[in-house]
Amino acid sequence: MKRKCKYCDGSMEGKMPRAKFCSGTCRANYFYAKGGRSTPPNSNDKEHNEESSPSKKPVQALKGVIDDQPITPQPEKQPNPVYQKLGKLVKRCESIRAKLLQQKEHLLRKRQEVQKTHSWLLPTVGMLSGTAIAQKFTKNGWLQLFIGGGLGLAAGYLTNYYNNEKAEQERAIKIKQLDNQLKALAIEEKANEDELGHYTLEWFKTPRFLTPETKPIEESQEQQLNGEPPLVPIEPPNLNEKIISSGQLKQMNFKSLNFTGKWETLVGKPSINFHAVIHGKPGQGKSHLSVQFAKYLAFNFGRVIYISSEEGLSKTLRDKFVFNNAFHKGLHIADLHSFEEVMEELESNTYHFVFVDSLDDMGIDAAKLKILRERFKNSGLITISQSTKSGRARGSQQIIHDCDIAIKVEDGIAFIVKNRFEGNGEYEIFG
Repeated sequence: MKRKCKYCDGSMEGKMPRAKFCSGTCRANYFYAKGGRSTPPNSNDKEHNEESSPSKKPVQALKGVIDDQPITPQPEKQPNPVYQKLGKLVKRCESIRAKLLQQKEHLLRKRQEVQKTHSWLLPTVGMLSGTAIAQKFTKNGWLQLFIGGGLGLAAGYLTNYYNNEKAEQERAIKIKQLDNQLKALAIEEKANEDELGHYTLEWFKTPRFLTPETKPIEESQEQQLNGEPPLVPIEPPNLNEKIISSGQLKQMNFKSLNFTGKWETLVGKPSINFHAVIHGKPGQGKSHLSVQFAKYLAFNFGRVIYISSEEGLSKTLRDKFVFNNAFHKGLHIADLHSFEEVMEELESNTYHFVFVDSLDDMGIDAAKLKILRERFKNSGLITISQSTKSGRARGSQQIIHDCDIAIKVEDGIAFIVKNRFEGNGEYEIFG
């Protein structure tokens, strides 16, 4: 039975098995109708129609920003070199024990094989030979055949007896040699077990880390204990604005966006100048997610510009904003279609957040994206990309490597592919 679109009853051929709609438009129309929402806001409605042109002056202070408190590390514990050395000795003894056990099992198997060595070949060959000779000189004489076979078997036993006597002597010598090897192995095992017990007891009694009462070992002594040559003394480095100490890094203060709810679950609390990449196949909900994200940022944090290159200022774009009720005086839309237009029309420090929909349509590669990030280095940058058939973001994977957050959209669900801000949840776009 062919599947049909849940909204328009169109064909679902080529769609994923769990897909319910033939396109993103049908999905949006279905939920729009299901929710019973009213018509788009009246153009005369002051609340929804209030527009403010982008100012050439620096933007106002960003809202919802919190200080990213530096992590206070626990006091670093200094490992006890004696504990480490004893641990290595214990592991060495355990390794020797395993090897000795393998040798013992091998010798025991060899001893069993030597004990079981018996030859039944000569009696069998004698019986068959006697039977064959008797059959050659008699005709249908079963008694003669029986007698010939018996004589052959007896001859084979006698021959085997004299041969086995010599073999028994050789077997006894081999067994004695193996027994001597097993005795020597037992002595070695006992010595190793005594050593292992001693080192294990001392290991358990020795503290893992140096205590205040324990005098720390000098660096040169520790290197010698580990079998390392002492380092040659060098001059201390000159620290500057490009090279800082780890202590200075600890004291640095960075600003984060105080995301809450499902946005915090999805992306965490990113820095104010984060870069997020949203990618997915056509009709999966990328643009709807981007519009919802832009709405959240505009209502809660600061001014947003949404660059619509793929759809421009069109009915489809308006329908997405209506469906998501994404109207705010601080949310602007730009009808720009190339990297050069963006660089010419948008100045830095004009918007807190910049959406680019999409990189593929505007021909922005990894090199041009680095220029954009430098241009808007004080703003959050959210870029939208298409996906290949394999599900990877189209274009250079360097873009994914360089970004802070990578979000994949599939069948109306957004989930994290990469995140430097701890968030790792899922987001239902049309829920």
